[in-house]
Amino acid sequence: MRNFLGSIFDVRCYAFGVFLLMKRKRIIVMGFMGSMPIAGVIWQHVHYVVGLQRLGHDVFYVEDSARLPYNPETFEVTDEFDYAAKALARLAREFDFKNRWAYCARYLPGTPTAGFS
Repeated sequence: MRNFLGSIFDVRCYAFGVFLLMKRKRIIVMGFMGSMPIAGVIWQHVHYVVGLQRLGHDVFYVEDSARLPYNPETFEVTDEFDYAAKALARLAREFDFKNRWAYCARYLPGTPTAGFS
């Protein structure tokens, strides 16, 4: 029999003066912050990742795109995704989704990936 606090798989959150119990979920946030690593785009995606983590969910970030990535250091749009992968790895460390991100370059033959495969 479950007690009031629930099992270790429950997420406890407090909203509108009431404790809510919900199942911990595995959630995938998809976006393009590696392909367009500028402040506004990163903020738009990271706030979903962080917010869902704070609610107690298991969050992953996946970028699976045919979009050619932009490199803000060289001001170029190129088919190389080194900068995108480095940016995502750094964001993953800073916002606690290390080992929970992937970049898939569908625009290249063989669809190479970075992060988890």
